[in-house]
Amino acid sequence: MKSFEDRLAFLGRPHSVRNLFLASVVLFFVALFHTSFYPELTRNLPVEVDDSINSILRAVQVVECPQQDCRALESVRPDLIPAASDPQLLNLQWDKYTRLFAFHTPLHSFLLAGLHEIGIDWIDGFRILKFVGMLTLVAGTSFFLLSLFGHGPAALAVLLVASTYFVGHGYIWFAPSNISLAVAMAAWGAIIRYGRRAV
Repeated sequence: MKSFEDRLAFLGRPHSVRNLFLASVVLFFVALFHTSFYPELTRNLPVEVDDSINSILRAVQVVECPQQDCRALESVRPDLIPAASDPQLLNLQWDKYTRLFAFHTPLHSFLLAGLHEIGIDWIDGFRILKFVGMLTLVAGTSFFLLSLFGHGPAALAVLLVASTYFVGHGYIWFAPSNISLAVAMAAWGAIIRYGRRAV
């Protein structure tokens, strides 16, 4: 009968460790797909409707009112400028104002507007970007961990990330900020792995 150490000896072989890492990346993808993207396919509206529609609204503004000076926005702007003395009301006004007028995701908005221009529905385009975002998140996170730790430890780290929900953080929601984080992690991974050649 093989001992526990004998059963783990295969991890010392380079191809086995690489396969373990690749399997953990696939599991990470499956976990994200199941928890975050599959629900998108089973309903008419996107998950996290308020945030999703808000992202779509920014893309619509890129196409229809890029200067934010059209009559519709100008008519509601005075009512949404935060001016209340009550802190709760001020918070509510600020939330509504930033949802409508803040423009802090230009690349995402331009990509979504571009998908719409070639004939894709706003919500379907948003879902396409979410799927690309999910792939970017899996690839960026996995590559960063691989560059930092190597195949074996990175495989365990990817499995840990895949099995963690990150309550309140939103890591599993493919918002523009998380996609930016994934691109940054891929860049950090390239710098760690390739040094000056990555620049």
